[in-house]
Amino acid sequence: MSDPTDSPQNECLNQLRKVARRLRVLTVAVILLILFFAMQCVAFYGSLVNFWNGDAWFYGGTSIGAALLGFGFGWYAARKA
Repeated sequence: MSDPTDSPQNECLNQLRKVARRLRVLTVAVILLILFFAMQCVAFYGSLVNFWNGDAWFYGGTSIGAALLGFGFGWYAARKA
């Protein structure tokens, strides 16, 4: 009797699972890079605002940035749910 795990369909499914696993890893890596880039932008913006001594600009920019990030994460989470 032949082994049912050697069928072409199972081989195709195994290949799809490998692609899905790699895509998951790539998605996590891209999201971490986006978060790292956002933190770098926030740090640079904070140093610029601090240099010009604009506390109102800092608080306003921080609250707008937090609102945009919250909207983005909420939208992403809603799509995954």
